[in-house]
Amino acid sequence: MPIPAPPPLPNEHGAWTMVSIPIVLGLCATHAASLPAWSTGAATFLAFLAHYAIVPWAARTRVGKPSPPGYAVRRIAWGVVYLAGSVACFAPALLVSQAQSAVLPIAATSAGLAAVYAAASIVGAGRMLFFEILGMGGMALVAPMMAAAAGHPVSDAIFAPAYLALSYFLSSVAFVRTYDGVKRHERPAIARCLAAQAAIVLGLIVVARLGGLVPLWWLSWLPIVGRSALGVARPPANLRALGVREAWVAVAFTLIAASVVVWSDCTLPRPPAG
Repeated sequence: MPIPAPPPLPNEHGAWTMVSIPIVLGLCATHAASLPAWSTGAATFLAFLAHYAIVPWAARTRVGKPSPPGYAVRRIAWGVVYLAGSVACFAPALLVSQAQSAVLPIAATSAGLAAVYAAASIVGAGRMLFFEILGMGGMALVAPMMAAAAGHPVSDAIFAPAYLALSYFLSSVAFVRTYDGVKRHERPAIARCLAAQAAIVLGLIVVARLGGLVPLWWLSWLPIVGRSALGVARPPANLRALGVREAWVAVAFTLIAASVVVWSDCTLPRPPAG
């Protein structure tokens, strides 16, 4: 029996942003020098591919939608391969890590939130904001999971990359969801967009005051503030232009956030293990 070709990769900008930002920030938190962190990142990426291989097939099957020849076999087979690869990458990382007791709760929470989002997507509720936030939270936890696998002691600071990643995800969703109204210069849509961005910043300020963020975290939000201001003043002409602009914002945010995370890890005293 010939090996089926792998299913096409996701073509949504948001999907790639969701998986790449936490992995990049997680590697930066460990200075990209930890094999368990790299292995955990690889496990996350393979689990992401498994989701996009299996969930579309499961969603079609649930509603009784006919599939092209070989569609089910291809997606199930590669979904299983991706999941097996994810387990094969994560198991050694967990065994080699000196902080299994720290990694497991974070990993279980991240996987649980991802599983809820996958189930919601299968039943057609994946676009509901509640489930989107759960999925984004699960992905954001990948960064501290990688840091914990690398042996970083669990503290408030270890979750700083997760807070930053989640703040970008929420900001992007808020901007995209209000885009149609903002493009038509509708005042309620503009108000919702700006209020959502302000609420996210306020949440970050509270987290920072509680010690959960690194110094200069606000620098990473400069591209987001610029995007929001420009988006209201000159909305993108169409969805393609919106995606291109958001891609540049994601890159700028990630570079600045990564720099801040590396700088803080190099200059701030690290709390003792335990």
